[in-house]
Amino acid sequence: MTTYGRGRAREARRARGGFDARQLLLGLLAFTAALLLLTPKHAQAIPRPLANCVERSDEPGVVQFHFGYGNQGSAVTFPVGPDNYFSPPPPNRGQPSDFATGFQMPSVVAPVLLAPPGIGSQISMRWILGGEEAVADLTLPGCDGMVWLGAWQPEQFYLSGDVVTFEGATWVATSFIEGGRPGEAEEWDPLVAPREPDSVAGQRKPKFNRRGVARVKDPNVEAGSVVLIQYADPRRKGRLRPTNVVRVRAGRFVARGEPRTRFTYVVHAAP
Repeated sequence: MTTYGRGRAREARRARGGFDARQLLLGLLAFTAALLLLTPKHAQAIPRPLANCVERSDEPGVVQFHFGYGNQGSAVTFPVGPDNYFSPPPPNRGQPSDFATGFQMPSVVAPVLLAPPGIGSQISMRWILGGEEAVADLTLPGCDGMVWLGAWQPEQFYLSGDVVTFEGATWVATSFIEGGRPGEAEEWDPLVAPREPDSVAGQRKPKFNRRGVARVKDPNVEAGSVVLIQYADPRRKGRLRPTNVVRVRAGRFVARGEPRTRFTYVVHAAP
């Protein structure tokens, strides 16, 4: 029987085509290093841009698109540039360059001028982020939900969620609409059918308390009534909390909104 030293044993195994664990391990390490060198630095965590909603600006003829993002990976940085820009220009609209884990909404508010009139359906904006993109246009839902805007005006544009009255009925816009009459344009849905004189305006201007809650007593309110609210406090400017009627009972309703702010309301009888 022939006895070999450790070095001669390895040589013998190679000669016989045997298994060498050390060579295999070195090969795997080299392959892994090559993959790391070839992998783009952002491939581990690419945040996804999101087009959230659209709202009417305080400036006439201007709307604002709200964008956010979702990042299911670790925190990552994309400087504003070829991997993080808006189109059409300017490419920098205040978007972040550092993206934390989770969902952030909104992270960008981008204003757009609706001029000249009639081009609203053609307006869109894109946020390109690390190879992903989000497209915002005027078909997005309204940021504030239902917004009471009074009587329909033919020269006014309306966003999804805007509520108007027209010929004794109440209508809600389901998408952007400019010039289309309620009852004729498909972008309008009936909210309350005409049942005059069952639509009654409140006789006073209640006020939300410091917690943003208002409890209103009104004999015109029934259990199935629809109550629409609109802010009516000229001292309060800027972006206010969306209003929300949280409870309706016979003779009263409870609503939430901007603390210490007055409002008007209309009571519609149950359909």
